[in-house]
Amino acid sequence: MSQNRIPNLDLIRAFAIILVLYYHVTQMLAGNLFTNRTLFYLGHHGVTIFFVLSGFLIGGIYYKKEQVKPSRFWLSRFLRTYPPYLIMLLVSWLSVYIARKENFDFGFLLLIQNFYKEIPYFLVSWSLAVEEHFYLLFALLIWGIKSKKAQFYCWILLAIFPTFLRILFYHEGGEFGFYKTASFLHIDSLATGVVLAYLVQVKKMLVKAKNWQLLTSFAAMIVVFYLISKYENIYTWSFGLALANISIGCWLLFSYYSSTVKLAKSKFIHQTAIMAYSIYLVHPLVIHFCMMLFKKLAISSVYLQYIATIALIYLVSYPFYHVVEKKSIELRDSLLKN
Repeated sequence: MSQNRIPNLDLIRAFAIILVLYYHVTQMLAGNLFTNRTLFYLGHHGVTIFFVLSGFLIGGIYYKKEQVKPSRFWLSRFLRTYPPYLIMLLVSWLSVYIARKENFDFGFLLLIQNFYKEIPYFLVSWSLAVEEHFYLLFALLIWGIKSKKAQFYCWILLAIFPTFLRILFYHEGGEFGFYKTASFLHIDSLATGVVLAYLVQVKKMLVKAKNWQLLTSFAAMIVVFYLISKYENIYTWSFGLALANISIGCWLLFSYYSSTVKLAKSKFIHQTAIMAYSIYLVHPLVIHFCMMLFKKLAISSVYLQYIATIALIYLVSYPFYHVVEKKSIELRDSLLKN
């Protein structure tokens, strides 16, 4: 296990991608292991966990260094994330082109699809667009504001203001696009992570984390997710998501400062965390493939569908990580001499 990784944060990353898998597999496959929609919708919050964790990790990388060049910072993140995204974008488009002659949308190359009223295909890419816009914003703040303390105040504002923007842009329509995916509606999750990173790395904030606090913060987060899912309205979408950011942040901090959880030491959690980005990129296409396969083979068992689909997602993600994502990391490190 890499010495640069924190097992407890790997556990958070693994939990987030497992939530996302549960949500999308349940959503897209025929049948549902849970008839309660609220329980099913819990998985939707895996992306929010990713955002807060990403802000915390990227902020931590920045605050640990004395000086950071904005262009180098942005390029490092771009080379880390864009090449794997580009490959899966092309594969996804080829799939929809074969299936329904869908034209290629060049907005995907610029990562502006999350501002469309409705995203035409490769729907999960909306969160990757939010991440890339976050990296660009981070680099612009480094360039435009030299004081890390002043930057910190900007991140505090960004952690608060989107709550009110979600009220302003609330929309009950069924389209999956702008009103649910625009970057300014989710930047507070990433900003929350950056704020926590500043407190930990610059202010040297210490948190005495005990096992009961870790479990309590996790349980509180799940309760918040449940309530948001059960009572879906303008208030849970705006203030509820803000409360979710806070609950995730508390769980993250307790996890960061606590001793390593036994589950976090498992090879499965470690490997899942490492491959999380690859899993996220490939899983929608694998699910669609499984749907067609199950229909053709007349496989109706929901449990068999779940097991087979999850297994295939991991089988495809493993080579994708080693052949594409890992090579992208190596290319970045080589180009930036990191």
